[in-house]
Amino acid sequence: MDKTYKEQQQTEQTIVKQFEEQAVKHSEKIAVKSCSKELTYKELNNTANKFARLIAMKQKPQSTVALLYEHEADMIIGILSALKTGSIYVPLDPTYPENRLQYMLQDSAAAIIVTNNKNINLAQKLAEKSETNISIINTDFIDNGSEDENLNINIRPDQTAYIIYTSGSTGNPKGVMQSHKNVVFHVNAFIKGLHMTHSDKLALFTSYSHTVGILDILGMLFCGGTVYPYDIKKDDSLKNMSNWLKTEEITIFHSVPTLFRHFTKMLGKQDTFEKMRIIMLGGEAVYNRDFELYKAYFSDNCKFVNILGSTEVMVTTFDISDKQAQLSSTAVPAGYPIQGVDILLLDDNDKQVSEQEIGELVYKSQYLAQGYNNLTEKTNEVFTPDPITGEGRVYRSGDIGRILADGRLEYLGRKDSQIKIRGYRIEPGEIENKILKHQKVKEAVVVAKEDANGDKYLCSYIVTEDDLDIQELADSLGVELPSYMLPAYFVELEEMPLTANGKIDIKALPEVEEHSATAEYEAPRNYIEEKLAEIWSSVLSVEKVGIHDDFFALGGSSINSLRIVSKAAEYNIKITVGDILNNKTIANIVKMLNLGKAQDNNQDEETILF
Repeated sequence: MDKTYKEQQQTEQTIVKQFEEQAVKHSEKIAVKSCSKELTYKELNNTANKFARLIAMKQKPQSTVALLYEHEADMIIGILSALKTGSIYVPLDPTYPENRLQYMLQDSAAAIIVTNNKNINLAQKLAEKSETNISIINTDFIDNGSEDENLNINIRPDQTAYIIYTSGSTGNPKGVMQSHKNVVFHVNAFIKGLHMTHSDKLALFTSYSHTVGILDILGMLFCGGTVYPYDIKKDDSLKNMSNWLKTEEITIFHSVPTLFRHFTKMLGKQDTFEKMRIIMLGGEAVYNRDFELYKAYFSDNCKFVNILGSTEVMVTTFDISDKQAQLSSTAVPAGYPIQGVDILLLDDNDKQVSEQEIGELVYKSQYLAQGYNNLTEKTNEVFTPDPITGEGRVYRSGDIGRILADGRLEYLGRKDSQIKIRGYRIEPGEIENKILKHQKVKEAVVVAKEDANGDKYLCSYIVTEDDLDIQELADSLGVELPSYMLPAYFVELEEMPLTANGKIDIKALPEVEEHSATAEYEAPRNYIEEKLAEIWSSVLSVEKVGIHDDFFALGGSSINSLRIVSKAAEYNIKITVGDILNNKTIANIVKMLNLGKAQDNNQDEETILF
């Protein structure tokens, strides 16, 4: 915080400049390796230059480019290509509902969608529904003879690099804008804090539409390391993850605690990871039990890292422990703030609290997000002058915590109603607004619950005017919201419990006793349905599962669908996470399997019996 303006200018760089320096320094080293593609730094840079020239032909600098890619090498090429043109990129996750992607396109004013063959149909649908004229670039049709030299477009460090959308309380996602200089600063702090080098190999689990994904990708590319995209939603991915980590000699494992817990459940005594040097968890609270899992399965040379950050302040604190560390509470401390980010702990009157007292986490830095796209009032609400000195700019996070006796920060959750599940920041208000769009719903509230495994899920309490088809409501939400925002329970109440001042009394809401079926029970009719029902019952802790019961209404999520896929593979039932999330019922999944087998064998699906 004490650097002069001239010193800041000398140290600030753009994302493009820092990557291109590494592309020269490590030209023949592998930069990205996925299941379908392997690129050296030179190949990655040259391919990004080819993509960039196509974008530059249709786009003015500092305009917005939407990227629509699956979790593969192409998404990384797309990021670099958009940035090389001086454009602002918006990552679109193709697994999100079309309505949500449509809103992000409209709000960001993107004029181009850059995509590939795999996602071209979705891109065309989005473009056709758009109120503005949107061009599409299919990067699978780039001429190999295209010019691949650096574009050398003048990009200022203070230019916006990207807009990443997070859940918003207004009923729509809100776009967080980050500049090149902010991203470069935080990524370099990330590298420095973890002592990353060109020898590191990082397992990339997080989507590029999430800040953690950007940190991981650029963290490797800024130090000459290798990024290994791994799609946890693909066939047998959780089951195969152990062998993959060992075969590829991954050195850095970075995920949300929930994924880490499910992964370690698959491990046996024979699983050792000699090359692993960092287990890093973040995105939600990290507990003592996570630390114990690290100690049980990883070598003495491996460190355990708890990292705290947000979309608005990419990296704020690190806590690095080894196996000799002693934890005094159930939560693992978030650690010490990085240089360049100061933490204020304030009470409701904006006064600093004393050591060990709980306060709101307020971050002061020159490298805070620029604000929320098209949301001036919301930006001014959370990005304010320093309330203590009146100088400088702070971000009011809404998180609460306290400083421990040793100076480390302990993260204690949210001050407001915002929820964090599996690393995703969720505004209950956005889900509630979508539920209230249903004509039969009078009132709705969404809260977070915790299951027997300690994993969080969403529960919606509703008051209705008439008989409501819960399945119809769940289906309508699935069109509007991504899977991680869908409630696992819908509990109908005659009226909401209220506090003395007329607000909904969250603490008085009834407990959910068990997941209820969403359709009249129908028993399994064949071997596949029987085994899937047994697996769903075991994983979801539901006593009896019918073939028409909805996966999400039974408490399903993308995380526990991974366990279902792995258990199904033990019976030679080949399904993917996408099969479960998209088909939702056992009957639909088996119908899909029958249809696929019929097409493979060129025979009518009704002749196939399991």
